[in-house]
Amino acid sequence: MILNADGSTAVAVLEPVGAPTDAAPVVYTAGQVLAEWRAAERRLDAIPDGTAEWRPARHDIDVFRRRYQAMFKR
Repeated sequence: MILNADGSTAVAVLEPVGAPTDAAPVVYTAGQVLAEWRAAERRLDAIPDGTAEWRPARHDIDVFRRRYQAMFKR
């Protein structure tokens, strides 16, 4: 938890990337994480089970759900 100068607090959840990378860091607000989670659920609803696109969409849901829930476990 981060205490801001104005007395408010914020939560930052850091995740390991697993390997060196030159990619820029990505920062999401809680609202953005929730929006991405819901968008992934809508994509999954439109994809037939067992297709090549289904597994990545399911993975996105799991990732964004985990990120959203991690913010509130702090």
